[in-house]
Amino acid sequence: MIEIKPSVSLYDIYGPGYIFNQRASYKNRKWLPDLVSQHSDTGRLLTIAGKIPILCHNRVIGPFSLSILKESGLQIADNLHIYYDEKSYYEKLKEFNQSKEKVVVNFPHLPEELNYDKYWIDPQLTSYLNNKGNLEDLVPKQNVAKRKVIAISDFLQGINFPFQLPIVVKAATNEPSGGGIEVVICKNNENLQYAKQLFNSSNFVVLEELIPIQRNYCVQFAQTYKEELIYLGAAEQIIVEGKYKGNWIVKKDIPEEVIKLGEHIMEKAVSLGYRGVAGLDIVITDDNRIIAIDLNFRMNASTVAVLLKESIMESFQVNTLKFRGFKTHVGLSKFESSIKSFIKQKKLIPISIYNPPHLNSDEPIIIYSILIGNSKKEVNMIDQQIQDQLEC
Repeated sequence: MIEIKPSVSLYDIYGPGYIFNQRASYKNRKWLPDLVSQHSDTGRLLTIAGKIPILCHNRVIGPFSLSILKESGLQIADNLHIYYDEKSYYEKLKEFNQSKEKVVVNFPHLPEELNYDKYWIDPQLTSYLNNKGNLEDLVPKQNVAKRKVIAISDFLQGINFPFQLPIVVKAATNEPSGGGIEVVICKNNENLQYAKQLFNSSNFVVLEELIPIQRNYCVQFAQTYKEELIYLGAAEQIIVEGKYKGNWIVKKDIPEEVIKLGEHIMEKAVSLGYRGVAGLDIVITDDNRIIAIDLNFRMNASTVAVLLKESIMESFQVNTLKFRGFKTHVGLSKFESSIKSFIKQKKLIPISIYNPPHLNSDEPIIIYSILIGNSKKEVNMIDQQIQDQLEC
């Protein structure tokens, strides 16, 4: 049977004495996807955790979900902390506050939720590094887009705008963010008014030139507990109107200049005390500039696919992967038969399956997967076949 293993596990990065919590606080997630997405995201670490304990929602580790993952040759974490709902989640945090282990969190929590001394690093540093308003502190000037951080009052009144439409508006906040929810592309006045409404409770926003992008990469690094800086790999991002839609991971690596910029940024963050995984969004523009547009000092959606890349490509003799999430309302039986068919045909590797208690419009089945083939055209055909089968 094929065995699919990460090139580096989370245990290799963080070492002993830690618990990994992928999800955000119930009370501090304004700029993050919906609650069900938060639950489903906790399953993405199952195949790369190694020996590190991880916190998971019970709906990603049921027999149905795990059996499909195991049948695909994936190595599943067995050191799990399980929560079911908000009440049990906070019971887990209470346990963590009283445990010997420290906690690695993807998103800092409120002070009353997780004790300051339980974090693996200073949570204020994590917030600072992820605040889009601070990007220029970490990136060389020549690799920064034209941008300006302004007070929300100026933004609402149209004062101190550095350039005309089209522009990109981003929340400059220490609050957790992700998935492009805190980013609005403003091509016209209607978009601008929407951005003003969305960001009116923020203190600051970033106004940035809208860059014509040729390639958009998430370049990923880790600073390990052994003080080693590792380049994990890169994934090309699929972005539609500022919203994340998945990633391409191909055999050929990205330009060396892009990796070197990412390494420079990561070294700067490490010098400030950061340890762990980071995904740095770096683009090549139409006029061949290399620009860093966003810095994510946390696990990224594509991190799992990047870490499993070598094992998958070697095991299946393919050179093109696509990290992709699907949400479906087809019945469980049809879902199972469809997914197992694609697995058998060596077209799909499931990473995580969220199986809701009651299938409805608010709680679909959510599967995170890696589609595999030898060209983007081939993989896109598989993508469409899956959408048709799952009625996405």
